[in-house]
Amino acid sequence: MTTNNTNLVVQFLNDDVTTFEFVLQELLHHFEILDFPGAVAFMLRIHKKGRAFLPHPDADRVVAEITATARAAGFPLQVRVVKPARPKGVSCPRKAAAIDALLAEVAEEIKPKPVTPLEQFQQFAKEAGYEPGSPEYVETRRHMLGG
Repeated sequence: MTTNNTNLVVQFLNDDVTTFEFVLQELLHHFEILDFPGAVAFMLRIHKKGRAFLPHPDADRVVAEITATARAAGFPLQVRVVKPARPKGVSCPRKAAAIDALLAEVAEEIKPKPVTPLEQFQQFAKEAGYEPGSPEYVETRRHMLGG
């Protein structure tokens, strides 16, 4: 069932099996707000922080499609729908604090970060373990930086 709710976000969880390339492919396919450098930066955030969030007006459908595609490709990638809204009437201070912390994290994740394309490439190459001059390094640099 599709909810088409602009208040929903998709949470991506890091794992040690799903490839960077697969995550990039899914980000670029499902999130029009991301260009290639933005998708790389977001993918690296998932990798470094263990999770990251992106808003999507049709989050339920996107999560189902990404999950199905990941399983068909043999990847355990986990994505889930999160509604970053504090429920009314939360009286428990610990629950309220946890919800506020999640809301702050979501707000931080979806705020654009000023990073140059070269910095994004360098960070991606380092995280992917690409050696300077290797075919993967050269091809990725050409794709990300246009030359």
